Amino acid sequence: MVEYTVAKKEQRQEIIDFINYVFSYTHRPHDFKTLLPKGYRDEKEDLGAVHFLAEEDGKIKALIALRTEEVFVCGEYLKMGFIGNVSVHPYARGKGYMKQLMQKVITYANNQKLDYLILGGQRQRYGYFGFENAGVDFVFTVSKSNIRHCLGDLDLSKIKFLPMAGDMARWKQLYQKRSFHVIRKEAEFLEVLRSWDAECNLIYKDGEPIGYISGEMSEVVLENEADYGLVLAAYFEEKKPEEIKIRVSPFLKERATFLSAVCERCSIESLEMVRVLDWKRVLLAFLKLKGETEPLSDGEMTIGIDGQGYKITVKNAIPSVELCEKSEGALSHIEAEQFFFGIDTLLFPKCGQNNWFPLPLSCDGPDGF
Repeated sequence: MVEYTVAKKEQRQEIIDFINYVFSYTHRPHDFKTLLPKGYRDEKEDLGAVHFLAEEDGKIKALIALRTEEVFVCGEYLKMGFIGNVSVHPYARGKGYMKQLMQKVITYANNQKLDYLILGGQRQRYGYFGFENAGVDFVFTVSKSNIRHCLGDLDLSKIKFLPMAGDMARWKQLYQKRSFHVIRKEAEFLEVLRSWDAECNLIYKDGEPIGYISGEMSEVVLENEADYGLVLAAYFEEKKPEEIKIRVSPFLKERATFLSAVCERCSIESLEMVRVLDWKRVLLAFLKLKGETEPLSDGEMTIGIDGQGYKITVKNAIPSVELCEKSEGALSHIEAEQFFFGIDTLLFPKCGQNNWFPLPLSCDGPDGF
């Protein structure tokens, strides 16, 4: 008999053993206590997420975890859900467990009034549940040759990288100056940055700390953005990579502009698979974020999504979103996610307000699964 349940605290070790086994069987050896300490370290009794289980005769056969984060977006606070550790026992595949679990996760997320969900996975597989590729990131490939030719005259002796430790209050406060950021708990700040074995260092300039770096330049937060080039060159000098790929959200305009002038090549990629649950709140928040990158052109449009109308207005570059009955167009959930957040909208604008879309839907890598 199959039962679909929400995991209890006393199932903690069984859950860790299960995901370690499934991911080690499918990929490389995994130890989630060290890979994701923010959720699975020994002292973390609640696992940092809600775990939905399919159990057969008392044994876990499939599992999905949902980690909820509050995010700040230009004065708006949204509830974002990360779906991860999607796993099925190798001898229990093809029985429909995951379909049932995904529906239960989405129902739970709606009941908890989450605003949007994010996951990584195959597009068509999760498209059946309302997820679509969304968001736009710049991906800059920087080589050691780029550094030598563009930044070779910098005094790299000014910069030192030392292991991140001590009081995190200063760095949490600096991170939270971003127009988009996740509300990280101070006690978990370093654990979050260490997700997936990421190396975390404080950055010192002339002996004084000026920021921090997590991973391979994946999250770099500085008191003065003008120091980014110096930090990048010093990173190449110390770690000696042949090249690295750096993802940058469009709202980090100064960083993206710098890297575009230095990099070997640049591409545009989707962020992740996204399912929007509260269109009104999500559209307003990310319209505000887009407006920080470039002033939004004034205008008005109405559009239908899954039978509900939305009126979007920009007046004096200030956006607003209201529910309405009448709409000029009707979009399915997937079509709406493509329209508002998709890369194709960047290439082929679909409405008169060309600079509104795509919206810079974002998330910070260390915070998810």
